[in-house]
Amino acid sequence: MIWWLSFLYMQAHVFEGGGLRIMSQDIVVSTGGLGTPSTSSLLARQLGESAVRELASRGVQAELRVVELRDYANDITSNLLTGHAPQRLAQVIETVADAAGLVVVSPVFTASVSGLFKTFIDILDPALLEDKPMVLAATGGSPRHSMVID
Repeated sequence: MIWWLSFLYMQAHVFEGGGLRIMSQDIVVSTGGLGTPSTSSLLARQLGESAVRELASRGVQAELRVVELRDYANDITSNLLTGHAPQRLAQVIETVADAAGLVVVSPVFTASVSGLFKTFIDILDPALLEDKPMVLAATGGSPRHSMVID
């Protein structure tokens, strides 16, 4: 995760009027867990909070925004069926697009990410994720589940 934080740190510094100005960074945590509480949500929050703390130690203000995909399941399905994002989902997509970095976590179901997580990723314009630092993680019941990330 160090390279990811270093990249965000570099992005946070811009030259303005001949000087260096530190910008605020939004870290968006998105989880595909279905339960409440969800181990995927817990892991995602821990990773996101760790990133915010590390950036703060480097003088970069970062805000953590959490998106629980289960709260948008009906909107994600509607978008899949109609090709149009309902307003609530459009706001989530905009939040992801505007993020300086992403932490995305999914539980492992039958050797794959959750369908909800996969569907959300599928409805995003791939251009939204280009050059965006991202931590991809998964939670599972055995060490073999770690292979899902590959």
